[in-house]
Order: sequence, then C-alpha cells, then structure tokens
Amino acid sequence: NIVSLPMDLNTREDVTRVCDLKGKIALPTIKTSVQAVTLQMAADQQCGNPYAADDKTVSMTHPDAMQALLTGQISSHFTSPPFQEIELKEGKGKIKKLLNSYNVLGGQTSFILLIAFDKFAEENPTVYKAVTLAFEDALNWINEDKKRAAQLYIKSERPKESLEEITAQLSDPDVLFASTPNRIAVYAKFMHKIGTVKRDLDWKAMSMSNLHDKQGS
Repeated sequence: NIVSLPMDLNTREDVTRVCDLKGKIALPTIKTSVQAVTLQMAADQQCGNPYAADDKTVSMTHPDAMQALLTGQISSHFTSPPFQEIELKEGKGKIKKLLNSYNVLGGQTSFILLIAFDKFAEENPTVYKAVTLAFEDALNWINEDKKRAAQLYIKSERPKESLEEITAQLSDPDVLFASTPNRIAVYAKFMHKIGTVKRDLDWKAMSMSNLHDKQGS
C-alpha cells in the first residue's frame, strides 16, 4: 500500500441513491476500475442490485470528466483528489457529493498499491527489499513534513493548485500514507460475491510476507 484516500461520487442530480441517477457517470474504466467496483458496492448496499448503475457509466480520464461535469456534459463523476475538491469548489453549488468510498467500504481504504509477482520477489530478494525499503522511506519522508512534500509535488508536476491547497490535501486526516493494506479484502469478498473473481481471498493472501505483521485488512 502507498496511500489510502477517499473517492467521491460528485453529481449535478438531486438524488440520494446511485440507482436513481439518470445521466452518465464518468469513471476511469467501466466495470473494472476501483471506482466502478465501488459504485457496484454502493448500488448493492443502497438498492439491492450491484449492477443498478452500470448502464450509466462511461470511461473518461479524471481531467476530461471534471471539465465535462463542470460544463454539464455529464451529470456525475466518480473521482479522487484533487479533482473531487475542485469540482465542488468550481461547481458553485451546482455540484454535490453523493457518496464517499470510505462510507461504502466502512473506513480508510487503500487507493494506490505496489504490485509484484511472488516469483519476482523470490528470485530477486535484494531488489525487492531495496524497493520496499525505499517506499517505506518515502512514506516516512512525506509524513514528516506535508508542506515539504507538497513543495516537491508542485516542483515536479506544476499543478494549478496553490502550495496551501496541496498541503491541505496531503494533511487531510482521511489521507493516509502508510504501507499497511486497508480493506483490500472487502473488495475481494464483494467481487467474489458477484462472481468477478473466483476466490474469496483475505488480505494476507494478497500481500507479500513482509507485510503480514501489520494490522491490515
């Protein structure tokens, strides 16, 4: 795990359930993206049908979907920081948050994961250890000084947001930079339930052994 953070479904529609949405819902990839699976989970919880909103979904990049939502070309966007904050700010009251992924999953949830094959880790233990230690160092470096991390991000990516805005996003208590996997098993259990994956795996079965002493889920 690299970071756990919430994803928001923002909409122009005046509804309270995802299955009541009428217009198009933009997300990175239909059916398989983490946003698509979370939308299915929300539809299952709210409406008793995990596929209730699938026919409304369209694949769009987050920047394109944000512009489409702000200009009214689509009605909803399942997104992530910083796009979800920008949409609410620039929507000027016309756009609202319909749901938050943490509410759907039951708490902080892994958003970005570092993936490797068991075979690679076993055959290249020195490389694997070096990479994992480097990531731990990077996570510690971010957590030590969020403003410093924001400055590096701005220098590298040159975003439109200010240093204060980026620092605030990194300092949000819902954003967690840590290597412990969070609620990946919740996704696996749901995907097994609806037949997307064949096996119901716990979090340790999906994680390398160097993570097994952590309080994952």
